Amino acid sequence: MHLLQIIQNRTHPLLREIGLILFSVLTIAFLGKISILTPLSPIPFALRPILVIALAWTFGTRVTLSALTLFCLGVEANIPFLVTTAAVSKTLFGATFGYIFGYFAVAVIAPEMRKRGMRLVISFILLSTIIDLLGACGLSCLLGLKQGFTLGFFPFLLSDCLKAVVFAKGYQFLFAGR
Repeated sequence: MHLLQIIQNRTHPLLREIGLILFSVLTIAFLGKISILTPLSPIPFALRPILVIALAWTFGTRVTLSALTLFCLGVEANIPFLVTTAAVSKTLFGATFGYIFGYFAVAVIAPEMRKRGMRLVISFILLSTIIDLLGACGLSCLLGLKQGFTLGFFPFLLSDCLKAVVFAKGYQFLFAGR
């Protein structure tokens, strides 16, 4: 076996993983900015939570945690990854702190749900709810418990469950047999 073949065989999985991490960061950062600001909450209705769930389900914990870490470093470096308004901080430790923490939790939980054979639609709904709960808890640290849940949980329940069902069905269609 040639030295080049040995190097290619040993680095291929690493290069693949780096590519998946970069793809995930770009997906979280840029497609995640698709959102709708409403008067119901200072937190926009966004695609990012369901994208994080789908990435964690597909690529696993290590790739998703790495991508989320790079995403957070980008936010702290003032790269405009977060959707912001005057009411929402541009940093990780503002109104979106709990949701971002929820992404990290989902990155660990989603692959475990998949390994245990949980149904996709149910998993996506539960994972969306986890992000919403942690997001509301984070918002409660800033606004108080009642306001945190009034603004950061209840307005998102129905829309996030609908997004979860739509994404899960789309995922099943695209990746049947996975």
